[in-house]
Amino acid sequence: MQRSGWSKLQVKNHDGIDGGLKMKKTISILIFLLISSPVFSQAVNSSIELVYSGMKFRVPGDHVVIGSMGGNDNFLVFRYSNEPGKKYIAFTNMTNNSNINYKCEMSVFFNDAFNENKKSKCNQDELKAFKKIFLVNKDFGEWNNEKYSFFYTIGKKDSFLFIVDTNGKVVKIDSDFIDKQGLKHIVREYLN
Repeated sequence: MQRSGWSKLQVKNHDGIDGGLKMKKTISILIFLLISSPVFSQAVNSSIELVYSGMKFRVPGDHVVIGSMGGNDNFLVFRYSNEPGKKYIAFTNMTNNSNINYKCEMSVFFNDAFNENKKSKCNQDELKAFKKIFLVNKDFGEWNNEKYSFFYTIGKKDSFLFIVDTNGKVVKIDSDFIDKQGLKHIVREYLN
């Protein structure tokens, strides 16, 4: 049985941000940028304006650690607890993710998954795996504007927001403590 790309994607370790010289350098540079660059971030009402993958987000400002894995997915995580792997918000640019074979445009894949399109031409195995992981027994839906579709899924232990733009860019936000209103706050720049 072939393992779904979604299973591989979900296994990503959020608590591996404390080790290694390269990671310490990355974290130091990122903290320096957050503190010194008014273009990159600006503290407003205990939240931070974050520019990630060309988009503006609002995240809580009381983070303990910020880490970035770099690479193709440009993984960025804010941790709000001293306990590794607990109370985090993670950002991943999935646009160039080769772990998943959608067999259709990513925007079509997410639309078909969240809207139960029974006649989808997308990869049925990936759709089935995605639904099992992200939609079964969860509160899910979407918000839209002219340029973006925001597909959210809220579970008991985690929340996900998949942002798909009209040019095919996909950004995933996941957290173990943010609820639906918190996700809306993060992307409030784009919702009216």
